[in-house]
Amino acid sequence: MSTDRGNPCPSPSSSPPGDALWPEFCDHLSAAFTEARLDVSLSNRAENPETVDYIIYAPGGIITDFTPYTRCKMVQSLWAGVERYVSS
Repeated sequence: MSTDRGNPCPSPSSSPPGDALWPEFCDHLSAAFTEARLDVSLSNRAENPETVDYIIYAPGGIITDFTPYTRCKMVQSLWAGVERYVSS
């Protein structure tokens, strides 16, 4: 995967309430991936869910159904508890 080095944390003009912390989390994640020398693409939108390998999930964000993410290997929640989304 590649990272848009000019803007590693793209943010759309309209975001749901759960995305309010996206810029802060993205900056930290981008720095950690760079330090670990991992070449990733970070986004809070997935135009093609079937191409997503990993999800870092914030309840209240745009993802309410994980079914389209057929290639996803892992979902990491930013909050404790999985009761709300484990069935998806």
